[in-house]
Amino acid sequence: MLDHFELGLETAKKQVADPAVMEGFTLVLDQFKSVLDRFKVKPITAVGEAFDPHYHEALTHMPSAEHAEGFCMNEVRKGYLMGDKLLRAAQVVVSSGSAAEGGE
Repeated sequence: MLDHFELGLETAKKQVADPAVMEGFTLVLDQFKSVLDRFKVKPITAVGEAFDPHYHEALTHMPSAEHAEGFCMNEVRKGYLMGDKLLRAAQVVVSSGSAAEGGE
């Protein structure tokens, strides 16, 4: 539900929605996040982190000039923890290193 709510807010921003609609969307999203906070539900940090199969689900590998091999370079879907328990792994694209490195 949180994924779709955040996607809806992003779409509303891109479509330059009425400011009152944006404010309402933001208030409800903030309230929902505060409920998740009370239950210690936190998003998993993925982009820029070393790939960890305990917290990340690799969807693909791609070359990257910005990220070293084995590091998450893009997050396709957020992952969540409830305290120390994994609720959902983050779906990520993992760097296979620089394209130039692969050719040598």
